[in-house]
Amino acid sequence: VNFGEELGQRTIFSGVKKWYAPEDFLQKKFLFVVNLAPKKMGEAVSQGMMLMMDAEDRPELIALPESAPVGAAVG
Repeated sequence: VNFGEELGQRTIFSGVKKWYAPEDFLQKKFLFVVNLAPKKMGEAVSQGMMLMMDAEDRPELIALPESAPVGAAVG
């Protein structure tokens, strides 16, 4: 995931492969938490967490508007 110049690129595992295809994420912006300790998951390391809503049948993505700057902090 690209978090802009200050944070750069990070690897994030979201665990939603069952419900979403890679195309559901391309060229879109979502909410993430990146100030967590890295967590080993299998052979790789996740460097953050994607925030989603807990819907009845699947996790619901929280898309941001196109105008949201890449890497902007939520205050």
